Amino acid sequence: MQSKHRPKVSVIIPAYNVQAYITECINSLKAQTFNDFEAIVINDGSTDNTLALISEAVADDSRFVVYDQTNKGLASTRNRGLGLAQGDFVYFFDSDDLIEPEMLESTVHLALDDELDLVHFNALPFNDRDYAVCRFTGNNYLRSVSPDHGNFYQYLMQSKQYRSPVWLYLIRRSLLEDNKIRFIEGIIHEDEAFTLQVMNLSLRHGFIERSFFKRRMRSNSIMTSGHSMKNVRGYFETFRHLAEWFSKSPDIDPGAKETVRKHIGMFYLNALRIALELGELKSFRRSAIKHSHHVLRHVPPKNSVAVFFPQSVASRLAY
Repeated sequence: MQSKHRPKVSVIIPAYNVQAYITECINSLKAQTFNDFEAIVINDGSTDNTLALISEAVADDSRFVVYDQTNKGLASTRNRGLGLAQGDFVYFFDSDDLIEPEMLESTVHLALDDELDLVHFNALPFNDRDYAVCRFTGNNYLRSVSPDHGNFYQYLMQSKQYRSPVWLYLIRRSLLEDNKIRFIEGIIHEDEAFTLQVMNLSLRHGFIERSFFKRRMRSNSIMTSGHSMKNVRGYFETFRHLAEWFSKSPDIDPGAKETVRKHIGMFYLNALRIALELGELKSFRRSAIKHSHHVLRHVPPKNSVAVFFPQSVASRLAY
C-alpha cells in the first residue's frame, strides 16, 4: 500500500467573515511557483459567504483541505491547523492578505539548502478600498540584515528590526513540535509570544530581503482599531506566559537572555500604558499584584511600582 505523500510545507489559513478577500487570498497561494504544499483552510464560524467561496475556490485543487468549525478565534484556529499539519515547514497565511508567486519556492529552497529552522522575509502594506488613509508605512515590515549578525534575535532587537507577525516567517514544524510552541488562545497580540519563542529556540536562521508578503490594511481590522481592554489583556497574558516560559527554558542563548528578559518586561509596560490610557488602572493593579514575582524579575523597580502611583507619574514609564 502506497503511503500518503508528505508535503514540504503546510500553509495554515484561518478564515472569518472575509468574503470580500478570501478568493484573492487563495488564488495567490494557487499561483505559487512551488507546488509541494498542503493548504489547511479553516472557516472559523463565518456568518457571511466565506465558506461557500472557499469551497468554490479550491474545488479543483486537491492540495487544499477545508474545515468548518464554530467560532474559536485566530489563535485557536491556528493551533488546530498546526495539529493537522503534515509538512516539514509551516506557514501562517492570513485570509485577507496576499503573497508573491515566488515566496514558497524561495524560502523552502533556502531552508533546505542551508538546513535552516527559520526563514525571514519582508512585507509591504497596501490600502484596502474601505481604508483610504493608511497609518502604516512600508518601513514597518522592511528589514535589511547584515550577513555577520551573530545571534539573529539579538541583532534584530539591537538594530530595531525585530518584527513579531508570523506571516514574515517560514518555520520548521519540528521546532514547534519539539518545543510545544503554540499560540495563546483567547487573546489578541497572539503573535508576540509565539514569535519570541520561535526566534530564540531556533538554531539556524536565514533572511531574504524581498517583500514576499502583502499586508492588507482595512478599517475594521484589529491593526487599525483603537485600544481597548482586549489590548491590555493580550499584552498582560503575553507577559505572564513568556515570564513563565523564561523561568523554565534552559535553551535560550546566554548572550541574549538579558535582551529577552527586557523584551518580556515591555509587554507588561505596554499593558500598563494602555490601562492608564483607558482609565483602568485599578483592574490592572490586581493582575500586577497577583503576578508580582514575574513583574519584579522582568520590569525595572521604578516601573514595577509605577502601577501604584497617579497617572501623572506612571505615564512617564520608560525602560
